[in-house]
Amino acid sequence: MLVQDFYKSYLERIEQVGEEDFNGLMQRAAITINDGMTQFKGRSGQGDLKSLKYIMIDEYQDFSLLFSNLIQAIRNQNPQALFFCVGDDWQAINGFAGSDLHYYNNFAKVFNPSQRLNIATNYRSKAKIVQIGNKLMQGCGVASVAHNREHGIIDLIDLSKFQPLPIEQERYRSDLLTPVVLRLANKFIQENKEVVLLSRKNNLSGNIITDSDGNMISSITDFRKNIIERLGLPEHLQHLLTISTAHQYKGKEGQIVIVLDIQSYPLIHPDWIFTRIFGDSIDKIVHDDRRLLYVALTRAKEHLFIITDSLYKSEFAKELAQKFTFPTFDWDIYPFVASEVRYITVKVSNRNGVRSGGTFAIRQSLRAENYEWNGSKQYWARTYNADLFLRDQVINHDAIVEFFNNSTWSSRAYGVEVTFCDEHDNILMKYEF
Repeated sequence: MLVQDFYKSYLERIEQVGEEDFNGLMQRAAITINDGMTQFKGRSGQGDLKSLKYIMIDEYQDFSLLFSNLIQAIRNQNPQALFFCVGDDWQAINGFAGSDLHYYNNFAKVFNPSQRLNIATNYRSKAKIVQIGNKLMQGCGVASVAHNREHGIIDLIDLSKFQPLPIEQERYRSDLLTPVVLRLANKFIQENKEVVLLSRKNNLSGNIITDSDGNMISSITDFRKNIIERLGLPEHLQHLLTISTAHQYKGKEGQIVIVLDIQSYPLIHPDWIFTRIFGDSIDKIVHDDRRLLYVALTRAKEHLFIITDSLYKSEFAKELAQKFTFPTFDWDIYPFVASEVRYITVKVSNRNGVRSGGTFAIRQSLRAENYEWNGSKQYWARTYNADLFLRDQVINHDAIVEFFNNSTWSSRAYGVEVTFCDEHDNILMKYEF
């Protein structure tokens, strides 16, 4: 077979260049132990496999033939050793690397005699996030139970129903993913919360994305850089925005998780037929991606966003919509993010509860400084060039102090609220007198 010829050539090449791959290391380790060489050295010390009483195997759902051979070699040298294995078959996502759930599903045969305990408590996520994970994996085993009984929040965002503002249409053209992520990420980063963007692949294919210079973006690394640049995030806040593939983020967690591309699950490559020799089938591929999506969804601790596009068929998105009730999404909570503020409007209004004084006492001074009264919204307003208050697009507090010192009305203001807003009515700063 061609596969055998390719693999033989691969092994010969490795030997020629004096290198070793992981599979080769595992095979050599099993042979070495079976030959009686059981002493080992590590960073934390040294020992002998023959003297070990307890051996723990983590991520047992990722067990493979190579690991099985290694463990059997250890058992041959140390039959008395007791094994403690921990795993979650719902997180078995490494089949592409040789993992085989046969060992998990046949645990009692692999380790005989043995005892099996189910640990169903989820200590990471709030209740609704645990619930949606259970809905996705319904019928696949024991459901998880949330330790944290707070509800948590799950939002489903349909890109085809997102209505960008005219300025967003002009800036991002046919790219809807970028303005959506900008709005979501900006809100939570301003609250000093960590935001994790998860992708099925290392690139965001299917989305036409450009940076501020008009260059095409495809890799998730460049997408993160683009979001940081457009948000104008200072260096000390950039660590709050993380991007990763679902595979790479397994075992990790984030306060806010945004699943960028649920329409990419399941991912069935056109060349899948060539992997049938390894036992692959459409059903197996779909179930593998179901577990991968489960991992992605359950990385969230507090708030989970699932971005979909109803114009493209997504098997899992439709399934979740049938099994789970998503709240109506309110974009007013997530306003447009202006990457460059050009104008700032100063609004002067009465503080809540103020019945006397307030702006009425300083109305003549405000009018003299060209403030205009907005009767419907009950405030005085004047628009200035942003350079008066900003330095490198960041609020300059010294400039604001000078502004108040030069204003004839501020020294006499009492029961007044002064709000600084950009041209899109986003609040940049607020003061009370």
